Amino acid sequence: MTRQFFEDKENFAAAVNGYMFQGRKVVTAGDVMEMDVTETAADKRGRTLKNTRDISERVVIRRVRDVCYMIIGIENQEKVDFTMPIRCLRMDSMRYDSQLRERIGIHRKNKDFKVGTAEYQCGIGSEDRFLPVITLVVYWGAEPWNGPHSLYDMLMLPEDEQVRRYISDYRMNLIDAHSMSRQEIGAYGKVLGYLLELVKANESKEGLRNLIDAPDMVFENESAKALAEGVLGRKLLGKRREDSSMSRALDELLKEERDVGMTIGMEKGMEKGMEKGMEKSRTSMIEAMRENGLTEEQIAAVLKTAEGKKVS
Repeated sequence: MTRQFFEDKENFAAAVNGYMFQGRKVVTAGDVMEMDVTETAADKRGRTLKNTRDISERVVIRRVRDVCYMIIGIENQEKVDFTMPIRCLRMDSMRYDSQLRERIGIHRKNKDFKVGTAEYQCGIGSEDRFLPVITLVVYWGAEPWNGPHSLYDMLMLPEDEQVRRYISDYRMNLIDAHSMSRQEIGAYGKVLGYLLELVKANESKEGLRNLIDAPDMVFENESAKALAEGVLGRKLLGKRREDSSMSRALDELLKEERDVGMTIGMEKGMEKGMEKGMEKSRTSMIEAMRENGLTEEQIAAVLKTAEGKKVS
């Protein structure tokens, strides 16, 4: 469901704008062009290595003085992956390698370089340039991300700064709602921002209480609705989902609301139902209780109680 959500170019653009541009609408859906999600590379023996991304798009970044193209991939994580920085490094490297091999193939086909030159030997010229590759990791887990954020976090680094400065780092671009403020989450727009709020509020009954009635615009988007249901751990229409780790707060919240609602509803329903029943007959009494949100079973119980009082 997370992959389907970001296949919508509006949602993809929201992720890019939220993470890279603090919510400014630099990238639109029209700037996003779908690419093959399979990353390929060749080893020294000529064997093809493959890796499949969740989402991969070519994106146009339009700035006041510059227009550039880049390749942006999104990886969705429901659990912490302690290998993630190296995974991102591998996927990005494979995409660079595929660009390189494609360019070499074009030059060889066109016979662009003279035999014996450095360009002929390596297959590209000094003017060749490649598209930057960025991977965004969107984390949907119930607990804050406690895994590595960069290659450095995975290495046994020496304390000697003189040595350390020669060791290249590779930073992971992580979107983790648990470590973000509400203002930072707001940069991701109403739909993606709402879903990230659900992730952040999963342990808080009060937080879920404020979010459980989702904006209509979110639920007009079926992929967003499905993802919200997955984050909450159950169907929003009330059907149980047992496969999510994020339903604990929602279970407590719904139980609390149900218990309180039954008590208040029974009291108000009986009181108003009895009053209107005296004036407008049994039919009006039933309608009044329905207006107050009582179920058919609760209404039947109230009627039974009322009839018992009349008999006595």
